[in-house]
Order: sequence, then C-alpha cells, then structure tokens
Amino acid sequence: MRFPKLASRRITIALSLALLGALLLIAIPGAGLVVSSGLPDVRQLDAMLDACQVTSVFEAEPRPGETGGKTDRLLCPDAVGPTGFSEALLSAVVASEDERFLGHRGVDDLAVLRSLLPGFPGGGSTITQQVARTLFLNDERLLGYAAPGKLLRKLREWHVALAIEALRDKRQILTIYLNIAPLGNGIIGFDSAARYYFGKPARDLDAMEAATLVGMLPQPMNRQPFKEDMAEAASAANAADRVLAKMLALGLVTPAEATAAQAKVTRVLRKGTLSRPPHETLLATLRPIEYRRVRDFAAVQLAERGLTNEATRIFLTLDPELQALADQATAKPPKDAEMAGVVLGPQAQVLAISGGTYSTSSWNPAWRANRSIGSIAKPLLYSLALEHAGDMPKTWSTAPLKGYNPAEPNGACRSGLTLETYLKYSCNRPFVSIAAREPALATQRVTAFGWHAPDNPLLIATGGVHSNPMDVALGYTAFRNGGRLLRPQVIVAATGTGGRLLTFEEPDEGRRVLAPDTANAVRAALFQPTSAGGSAAAARGRKHAAAVWGKTGTSDDDRDAWFVGSTVGWTAAILAWREAPGVGQMSGGGLSAVRFGRMVDAYWPDRNWTGMRDGRLRDGGAAVYGWWAHPQRLWNWLAAKATMVLAIALLAMALGLLTGHRSKAPTPPAEDPDPDSVREV
Repeated sequence: MRFPKLASRRITIALSLALLGALLLIAIPGAGLVVSSGLPDVRQLDAMLDACQVTSVFEAEPRPGETGGKTDRLLCPDAVGPTGFSEALLSAVVASEDERFLGHRGVDDLAVLRSLLPGFPGGGSTITQQVARTLFLNDERLLGYAAPGKLLRKLREWHVALAIEALRDKRQILTIYLNIAPLGNGIIGFDSAARYYFGKPARDLDAMEAATLVGMLPQPMNRQPFKEDMAEAASAANAADRVLAKMLALGLVTPAEATAAQAKVTRVLRKGTLSRPPHETLLATLRPIEYRRVRDFAAVQLAERGLTNEATRIFLTLDPELQALADQATAKPPKDAEMAGVVLGPQAQVLAISGGTYSTSSWNPAWRANRSIGSIAKPLLYSLALEHAGDMPKTWSTAPLKGYNPAEPNGACRSGLTLETYLKYSCNRPFVSIAAREPALATQRVTAFGWHAPDNPLLIATGGVHSNPMDVALGYTAFRNGGRLLRPQVIVAATGTGGRLLTFEEPDEGRRVLAPDTANAVRAALFQPTSAGGSAAAARGRKHAAAVWGKTGTSDDDRDAWFVGSTVGWTAAILAWREAPGVGQMSGGGLSAVRFGRMVDAYWPDRNWTGMRDGRLRDGGAAVYGWWAHPQRLWNWLAAKATMVLAIALLAMALGLLTGHRSKAPTPPAEDPDPDSVREV
C-alpha cells in the first residue's frame, strides 16, 4: 500500500533537519580536517604545546617601532605558571578577548554562524585560536596572504584550536595565552610586559594595570601608556576604560572597583604620570634568559637533517626556569676562571646550557670543550669492580702503589674500608688498583661512555680522562636510565611555512653501557659523596630540599673543578676552569658543588610549597572560572553552546518526526473472522 504524501513530506523534512543538525556538529571540525595535511597530529601537538620555541615568524614584517631584522624570539607556553597572574588580569583577558571562552570548544560556533549571515559581524578569533595561530601557524597580516590563503589559514586554525581544546583544559589554555601574547616593543607575555610597563610581576597587577595591558591588544605599539606620547597614552586610556566596562558587565569587578580603576586610568594615563623605562630595561625584558646556546646546539642538529633553511619554528626541550638557574650558577666565576654548565632531563632532554657572556663569545665549552674531568670517572671503575667482584680483593688498601702512586685527598682514606666509603671521600689508590687489574676493560668502559680515555689506564681515576659538561652529564644520566646512554635531545619538533611539520623527535632508546643492576648500584653509591662529610656535601644545598647524588672532580693544580650529579627530575654538570693553577674555591671541585647546591635551593623549596598548597588555592579560586556566578557569564556560556544545542534539537525533531510517522502509519484492514469460530464469553 502507498503511503500518503503527508508521510513522505514528513520523512523529507526529518531527513533535512537531521542533515542540518549533523552539519552544525561536524562542519567546523570536518572543514579543518580536510586542510590539516602536513600539520602535527594530536600526539605530536601534545608534546609541542609544552615546548619553548625559537621563531623568526614575528620578524617577517615588524610593526612600526618594533625590532626588525633576523632577530628571533623565544615563546615559552609555561614560562609562568597559572599562579603567576593576578585574578584581575585573568578577568580582563577573558572579558575583552573572548567572553564565551569557558563555553566554546575552541571555535566560537555562534560567531562563525553570524559571520555567514549578511549584516551581522562575525567577531574575532577565540583565545584558543590565537594560541593556535601564535604557536603553530603564521599570521597572514605578516605574510601577506591573499583571500584564498586567508581561508586556508582559518580552516587550519580551526583544526588546531579544536585539537588544543581536546588536549588542555581552559586554565591551561589561558595560561599559555598569557605567556605568549605579543605586547609591543618586541615583548612577549604578560609577565614580561607587566615588569616593563609597570615594574612589577603579573601576579601583582591591579584592575587598572591589567585593563591597560589587555587594552593594548591587538595594536600595542599604537597604545603605549607612557607620558612621552600623550596621544598614544590617551588611546591606551580609552581602551582600558572599555576593558573595565566589559569586566563590570560580566560581574568580574564590582561597581566600586571599576570606579576606582577608572579614576586611576585618568590619573596615570590621561594626566601622563607613567614614564618610559630606560632602554636597558627593555633589553633585559626582551631576553630574560640566555637561550641562544640551546638554540645554537639545536641548529647543529637541524643542519645534520638539512633543515636549516626551511625551519621557521624550532620547538626546544629548553626549561626557562632551569636555564635561568644555570646562568646564575655559572655567573661570576673566580678571577681568571671561566664556567659552563649543562642541565639534562631524565631522558637526556637538554633543559639548559650556560656559559660566559654570549655577546663576548658564542663558542660554548659546555659542549665543545675537552677538559680533564678528574675524579668524575671513578664511578666507571667502581662499576667494573661490581661486575668482576669475584676477581677483586675482599678488602682494599690505600698503601702506596708501585709504578703510579697518587696522593690521597685527606686522612679519611685509610685501608680496610669499602669502595663506597672511598667513593664518598674521593680516595685515589683503590680506584687506581681497579684500573691496574682490568686496564683494557677500564679503557673500554670510558670509551663506551663517550669520554676520551688516556693512553695509560692508571690515570683514569685521577684526571687522565677528558670530556665536556654535555658528555659528562649524559654519562651520569645512564646511571638513572638502567645503564642506557642516550643521545641528547634538544629538538622536540621543527615546522616550516604554514605550520608544516618538518621533523618530530621520537624518544631515543640509546645503547646499553651498563647492566641495569650495575647502573642502579652505582647510582646508590653516588649518594655517599653528597652525604654529610662527603667530598660533594655542598651539592645538597643549605635547605636540603631534595635528594642529590653525584661526584666532584678536579685536575692537576686545580685547573679544572667539576661537579656532576642528579636531583629529582634533572642532571647537571658544572665546570669551572682556568689555564693557570687554581687556588681557593676551585680546590676539590667545591665551587661547582656549591653552585649546584644553589640551584637545588632555588628550584625545589618553592616548588614543593606550590605543589602542596599555593597552586590549588589560587588557581582554583579565580572568579573568572565561575561561569555560573553571574547572569551575563551564564548567558555567554549558554550562547557558546548554542550551536550544539541547536544541532541536538534538530536531530531530536528529526527523530520525533520519524517516530511520529511510524506510530501513525496506516495498517492493513483486518481479515474477516472465521464464521466457524466460536467465541467464549
């Protein structure tokens, strides 16, 4: 039997509604997916989101007043943690840049739909889209894209933004944005901007100061707040007032707070009381850490891959906090001495490279030098003694040796003690005895670690081995990696024009240089030198905030003074050297151990406190994240969900029409009952 036309029309309408609802749900992700060829996949993007990058993209066509040329810039998404920004700044950014930030999925569907309708403004990019563009894509304003290029870039931007939202929560995305936003004069990030414009960290910004910085976007060079140009200061004041008005409308400031902030805008900006800082302040702000040595090390690896001229962004393993600490540790060496250092992660990621003043010499001994490492090689001889315990004596002696008889560093080196105790006090003769018993194996062990072995194996324990901080630190990471020596990783990834992925570094499996049990035993023994009374006790720092293991080393006449060791999360090698015989601080490697201890003191206590209390309290309590706490914020959240709600409603209507059609479908007429049948009552 044929269905009536009404049922057929109902099916058509239902299918149309279902198609429209499905398009609303998948149109933006689908469009981005179509043009995603060459971009990083989700796994790669996850790793790249956490990485600092060196890029020259921003320098393609510098805006008026900004530094041009070939100078690159460093973008670090996690340079400042979420507790490093004031609540007023968080509120100002969301209110001004993306008021539906907490509700959308990375792309504001409502703004996209409005832009497709004539007579409706489309709105700007979301915060997540700005993160995608700044970190991974190129800005068409700088590269001069034509209209088709703009559409392609926008579709790719949508694709990356949706992926970022799937990988990071809103707090993390907002923190990334606050760290990478360009704020004029070549300054990157709100913390650097706060220090330059207002002389304070971003966590101390009040509502007026936050509104001023946010109001400078997206044209910071035309809204400089300094009295030297009152026209620009007036423009900055007007922009700050608009930001404050948006904050008030969203309930992120009270009327009294808004009034006080507006009065300060008039007092500071319109009346011109804010002076431009000295040029030296700007230079210090533009390069808060010396990252160029890590960049140079990465450039060598890029050259090996033939990508030097193609890469526009190099994503690095650099840790900005540890780089700053390494710079401090190797600064101010003793008279006539120099210092250099390397910090590696657990899997040999290059977290920091430090040395002298870069402008004086770009040659870095941290990975190019070939200096005597002194007693640093003794753990390798200790590993031989463990592996050949059956061929070694039960007790050891510090009595004078035949042929080569080095002096002992102190009176604690007496006969009859364990090798672990001799390692603690850096005694010489027991380890020379090991090399004398297994000279070929001792030389092979040193060579396997990538260090330069002496012609006479007896000199391995006392300064005959030569290397540099990079290779020495790599050797000690083998003790924490089950005996595997890894290749240093400095590049996470590199991309070219349009965000095209050129290379992505996979984890290095390394090569085995020690059995796992032997490596673990050596690491356990290396806690002895850093224990109380040990030769490297100073490496624990004064606060004893974290466990430390490692070893000092010195060469003849104290020309070279080393410490290499590990704490939770990283391994560092610090070298101080001079060409003339050393005296004082450099004796016994004490200087380098002390500098390592300062790094531990600076790195761990504050981090332990933040992890226990401060991070959760401040980050979790920011009012900007309470989208339900104010009618306008609640409305914005619902509006951001409008497309999804509409799509689901259309799909529900389609399902209802189809269900209704089935329930009202005509049924065939009943057959006549059997006249012979009898019905009982």
